[in-house]
Amino acid sequence: AAYPEEQPLRGEIEAEARDNVVRLMPHPSMVLWNGNNENLWGFRDWDWEPGLAGDSWGEGYYLGLLPRLVAELDPTRHYAAGSPWSGSWDHHPNDPDHGTYHSWEVWNRQDYAEYRANVPRFVAEFGWQAPPAMATLRRALPGEALAPDSPGMLHHQKAEDGNGKLNRGVARHFTLPEGDFDRWHYLTQVVQARAVAAGIEHWRSHWPTCAGTVVWQLNDCWPV
Repeated sequence: AAYPEEQPLRGEIEAEARDNVVRLMPHPSMVLWNGNNENLWGFRDWDWEPGLAGDSWGEGYYLGLLPRLVAELDPTRHYAAGSPWSGSWDHHPNDPDHGTYHSWEVWNRQDYAEYRANVPRFVAEFGWQAPPAMATLRRALPGEALAPDSPGMLHHQKAEDGNGKLNRGVARHFTLPEGDFDRWHYLTQVVQARAVAAGIEHWRSHWPTCAGTVVWQLNDCWPV
């Protein structure tokens, strides 16, 4: 989303950022402060510029205000302007050869074998959806005749064309079952496991060019 940089919002954002840096900086797992998720990429690729018509949209927060606050309040930790981000506008924000990279062409449009087509410097987001464990489904949707397109399943399917992506992912490697929910559920989880493994194994094999991967997201909630 785009955020105006004028007052009074600017003052509120600075106050909130100060509070949260102080609140979270003692956490032992805090490694890096990140200015935003996909906003720099969105500005470049998602047709924001015409609609903004020159209005401020947050760049001053990510490249000015927030790094200044982190340097003041928590100078022992690094700050990144965003994720993905290539370090400057000299490169595309989601350039695999610079900085952090989000890999979503796979899952959205391509087979998981395509993870092997590139070696980003750091994969800050990638993943592949599947339904939760059957025990979770039974507990969350008691009494429902489960099917990929049953009301409860569709209510909790938050991905755009999510079931279509699941079905295409299965069909590339297995015969897509018709009318057999248990087998469909099993195969979607098999494909998810193979997809995540394919990405991690490929990128790990290219250390130190690729210095890490982050699965989005291991702590997902279901039902939501």
